[in-house]
Amino acid sequence: MTAGATSIKLSTVQNFSLPYESSETNLDSLISAVQMGDSEPSGHRERVTILAILLADELGVTGEDRYILERGALLHDIGMIGVPDRVLFKKEPLSEMDWEEIKKHPRIGCRMCERVSFLVGTAKTVLSHHERWDGSGYPVGLSGEQIPLSGRVLSAVDALEAMYFGRPWQPPRSIVEIREEFLRCAETQFDPYIVNAVLSAQLDEWRNMLMRR
Repeated sequence: MTAGATSIKLSTVQNFSLPYESSETNLDSLISAVQMGDSEPSGHRERVTILAILLADELGVTGEDRYILERGALLHDIGMIGVPDRVLFKKEPLSEMDWEEIKKHPRIGCRMCERVSFLVGTAKTVLSHHERWDGSGYPVGLSGEQIPLSGRVLSAVDALEAMYFGRPWQPPRSIVEIREEFLRCAETQFDPYIVNAVLSAQLDEWRNMLMRR
C-alpha cells in the first residue's frame, strides 16, 4: 500500500465518526469506508457473523444481546485499519513487536465504535473478542464472566472459522479435531458453557452451509 493510502488509513482512525442519525442501514457503508477487507481472509467477516448467529441460536441469545453480538461480529476486526501495513502484509513470521501492534486492534476498534451512536453498545464486544476465559487474553486481561457474553461467543466463532477454513500457517481441521480442540481449550481460552454449546451443534452442517456461500 502506498504512503498516501497509509495516511488515509491513519486519518480514518483519528477522525472517524458518523452522523448521530446513522442507523444499522449504514453498516455496509461503514465497513467499506474503513477498507476492512484488505487485511482479512476473504469472506472471514461474513462467515464469523453467520457462525455467531448460529451459536446464538444454540445458546438462546435473543433481543438486544443478539443485536449487539451480530454487529460485533461484523465489526470485530475494524480496528485492524489502525495497524501498520508493514505488519498486516508482512510475508515473514511476525516479531514480538509486530504482535504488540496487532494486539492494539481491539482498542482501536472499540474507540471507533464508541464514536457512532448506534454502535456504542457494540464497542465492548469489539474490545473483548480476544480475551480468554482464564484471563490470559488481550487487551485488558479480563477473565470469566468479566468478559461480555458477546465477546465470549465471538472468541469461539472466530476460532471456529479459522479451524474450518485454515490459515496460511494452519490447514483446515476435521470436525473431530475441532471438537477435540474446543474440549482442550475449555476453561482456558473458552467459556465452558459456550464450549458445551459448540460441541452440541451440528458442526458439519455449519461448515457445509458456509462452503456453499
